[in-house]
Amino acid sequence: MTLTRHCSVCADERDFEQPSCADGHGADCPELACVECGMAIMVGDAPQLPVIAVSQAA
Repeated sequence: MTLTRHCSVCADERDFEQPSCADGHGADCPELACVECGMAIMVGDAPQLPVIAVSQAA
């Protein structure tokens, strides 16, 4: 899969492709890499992280 996106390192539109996924996502891997410089971007929704609230009341 190759998509055209803006590469901030190349400062222009470049082709991005999905590299081999080391995390086991397969075709659903959210990572794309610039074919010119290798800069990686994440696509899709950000993973949800737990929110921990800490009270500092006296």
